[in-house]
Amino acid sequence: MAIDFYPFELHAHTRHSDGRFAPQELAANVASEKLTGFALTDHNTATGVPYAQEAADDCGLVFIPGIEWTTFYGHITVLGGDFGIDWRRICPSTVQKEAAFVKQNGGCVGIAHPCRIGYPICTGGSDEWGIEDYKDFTHYEIWSYADPSAEPTNVRAEARYRALAAQGSKLACVYGRDWHGGSGGLYASTFLGMDGKPDSRKALEAIRRGRSYVSLGIRLNATLSDGTGKKYCIGEEAEAGEYTLTISIEPPAEKGFNSGRLFEPQKVYVYTPQGQSICPLEKNQLELSLKAQKGFMQLAVDGRVDGLPRRLLIATPYYIQ
Repeated sequence: MAIDFYPFELHAHTRHSDGRFAPQELAANVASEKLTGFALTDHNTATGVPYAQEAADDCGLVFIPGIEWTTFYGHITVLGGDFGIDWRRICPSTVQKEAAFVKQNGGCVGIAHPCRIGYPICTGGSDEWGIEDYKDFTHYEIWSYADPSAEPTNVRAEARYRALAAQGSKLACVYGRDWHGGSGGLYASTFLGMDGKPDSRKALEAIRRGRSYVSLGIRLNATLSDGTGKKYCIGEEAEAGEYTLTISIEPPAEKGFNSGRLFEPQKVYVYTPQGQSICPLEKNQLELSLKAQKGFMQLAVDGRVDGLPRRLLIATPYYIQ
């Protein structure tokens, strides 16, 4: 069955922690932006989950229960539940064990806003875990906040994400608005790839499999094909060799988030451990013959939004074996 990608918000808060939304207001705002679903990740509590689930059901949204472990060493978004883990015992010596427990029990666990300002001004805001092996983690928040590609901490997070990929880590790239209240502004969404009707189980599976890209609204169709006709989706593993990469870009939904803005996709970046290639888009399409070497191959799209230069999209890499 074909894989379709759906927009989700994966980092949001309510009054059950430090948000300004009631769960019903959060769900209504998600619905108004034509997102497919959202995760509730209140700080160190899951008390809002049943209310958010009810509100999501009322709005016809896919809901992912979650929590944000908020510590002195960094923040971690846990998706799929709270898994009965006391956030107070999460520290550098325990974080991988607890992450492994979540992953083994069907959840997803990822690093939030890794390069946000940290010690000593805002202790706990940045990634200070000292993690060397990310095998027990599923995702990495390379973008957060408003106008994400123009935010310097996101530029650093994107570079760190590629460095981790070069070291062998396989983490889905995600965006989190870190939504506490209000609306308006230039935001992104995490697009998750699923077959069939979207639901929370498929959303979590998409994160675990790396079927994700973050975007200001444009939609990516990307296929990596080998000489036998076998095709690979972003986030999948492929053997080193000769491939054809086919890309097409679709405009944002007319009534979705960031609707009414002028998007001009202009070029595709192809990142590998050996460097980067820049390819112009012709009529929002690109076909490229390439030799994939061991490591990773990540796609990004640059262009303009309302005349301003911006990175429009970043995808989870293909992993080349």
